[in-house]
Amino acid sequence: MDIKGGRSTSRTSFTMDIKIFFLLLGLASVSLQQVPIGDCNTAPSLLTLYNGNMTIFYQSSHYYLLTNVGAQARNFYPFLLRIQRQIIMNNAVPVAQKIQQITTNITAYIGSNTNRANFLYNIPLISWGNYRQFTACGGA
Repeated sequence: MDIKGGRSTSRTSFTMDIKIFFLLLGLASVSLQQVPIGDCNTAPSLLTLYNGNMTIFYQSSHYYLLTNVGAQARNFYPFLLRIQRQIIMNNAVPVAQKIQQITTNITAYIGSNTNRANFLYNIPLISWGNYRQFTACGGA
């Protein structure tokens, strides 16, 4: 699949595409083994920094937004950048608290907008799960 402009047609092909994407980024050391989908015990691994400032949470989200163009992706991208800069990159905050803060921010962003909820909660985080499962780990 063409990483720049192609579209995945299934969760399986998306998982393979994102694995290739991470390998191209030099994240071959990132463990891509299968874990139980949405396992809150492994959620902190999504926020582990690789190559200085990359995380699975951010890279998966960023890639998904790039490959699912439209108003929802365009509108959420600046919000994702803010989450990356203010929460994920804040080394003074414990990982469990980061998960809660990200959840709070995503929940606030969605509000009562069902279109936002449908789009965001289905963003996959590699083979770990999706935003809905991630926010469940943060108390939403």
